[in-house]
Amino acid sequence: MPSLLCKISSVLYTGGGVFALVCLYLAAIDRYLQTCPSAVKRQWMTLERALLLLCIFAFLSINLGLPFGIFRDVIPSIEQCDVVNAKFARLSFYFYAIIGIVSPGALLVVFGYLT
Repeated sequence: MPSLLCKISSVLYTGGGVFALVCLYLAAIDRYLQTCPSAVKRQWMTLERALLLLCIFAFLSINLGLPFGIFRDVIPSIEQCDVVNAKFARLSFYFYAIIGIVSPGALLVVFGYLT
């Protein structure tokens, strides 16, 4: 049971963090589209499209969190949820660096500048 909770919380924690960043991206893109001089671009983002984009990105965010659920488990000696694969531990550093630092900065700067 602790192993299952470890895996589920790892997926939700990582997927939720990615989804929160995606919501910031979508808000920046929406702000750009709403303040754009082009009438076609202003009318592109409708409520239905926004909900569709949220559903798609929620699904993708959870899928990005799945490897964290696969490669994390409870370590019996210390009874703590941690990465059990050394290669994945090294790769997860780059995942966090790209998803958490580079992507938000680049997207928010670009769409902030366009606005």
